[in-house]
Amino acid sequence: MFKDFFLKQKLKSKLLQTFRSGDMYLTYKRDKNTRYIMPIIHHVDFNAEKEKLVYVFSIPFGLDPKELKKKEWLFEQQFGKNFDLKQEGKKFTLSVYGQSIKEVVYDYEKVKDAIEKMELPIVGGYDLNNNVIVWDMADGKPHLLIAGENGSGKSAQIRQLLATLIQFKKPDELHLYLCDPKFTEFHLFENVEHVQGSIAFEMRHIYATIQNVKNELDKRKKIIGGKHKMTGILQYNKKFKEKKLPYVLLCIDEFAQLKKEKDAIDLIEIISAQGRAFGIFLILSTQRPDAKVMEGLIKQNITVRMGFRHADLINSRITGTIGAEKLSIEQKGRFILKMDEMLEVQAPFLDEEIAVKVLEPYKIIRKENEANQMQSEAIDVECVEVEEVFGVLDDE
Repeated sequence: MFKDFFLKQKLKSKLLQTFRSGDMYLTYKRDKNTRYIMPIIHHVDFNAEKEKLVYVFSIPFGLDPKELKKKEWLFEQQFGKNFDLKQEGKKFTLSVYGQSIKEVVYDYEKVKDAIEKMELPIVGGYDLNNNVIVWDMADGKPHLLIAGENGSGKSAQIRQLLATLIQFKKPDELHLYLCDPKFTEFHLFENVEHVQGSIAFEMRHIYATIQNVKNELDKRKKIIGGKHKMTGILQYNKKFKEKKLPYVLLCIDEFAQLKKEKDAIDLIEIISAQGRAFGIFLILSTQRPDAKVMEGLIKQNITVRMGFRHADLINSRITGTIGAEKLSIEQKGRFILKMDEMLEVQAPFLDEEIAVKVLEPYKIIRKENEANQMQSEAIDVECVEVEEVFGVLDDE
């Protein structure tokens, strides 16, 4: 008992020292004496088994909570890098962890229970408490932006996200549209039955793919909203179980390369604004975030973001994942998740060779004309644009 008391007193003094070092207190003078009003430490808990230390404290009235956030580096100096500071009004919870998140190998079986009741699950990874971080795209968290430097683990994360969805959903429940302007990321998914047409690599094929998704959105708006006067795909699929509409996911790697393609960006903005209700979602990734591409509707509508290692604070601010610039080069697969709050997460690593084995059962042999469907549709789109500009020539 006495041992616990003295331990808690020692831990309290450690936190009070941090407050003093950062001037995180108020002062007032009475007569010739200066008095200090320090934050009040309400609770200290140390779990040796989990190597976790938790403080609950509140700051005095008149002290700006933002000052503590600005001085988080002082908590890092005192407690190390593995801490989490959460705020609720003037009350704070400081969690300090004895060890950093360990690297995790991808294992679909380990997350099956966590995602079984979801419609379109995203498996982010594991937090400092080794809890799996998952959410449902179809339940209030639509669309996802993934950003990070080359070698930070961004591509491996996209690989495991898509592999998980392919194992979770049948081909008639999920349609994937994949665009890869770098020609490097999505070869693994060629001939997977969920993937619609062929993977788009060239810019004209990418535009055709985006246009196809926009056309699907327009069709669903007419069916669900126009004809049946329903609020969205969940209501429609519940009523018309025999004619269920599949979810649609458009995934574009290095979408910042589309910044000169205004028509494509415009279509993406429309999909980001209207797609959720009709079961159409986006995953956009980029190595170098571009403020011009992120501005407008895209930034407003893609609120869930994964910030892998960023080059600097400017890039972290563009993606809204402050702290991503502090992740070290050794922390592959580590990212800052911006969702309901900021959270440091370790992505599960899915090796490319393992991914090939995982995806093999889902591949089919496509007919040549089916595999080239997207290319022909791209040509059709271009022909329509030419006709709109120059008119259709009459046969003589």
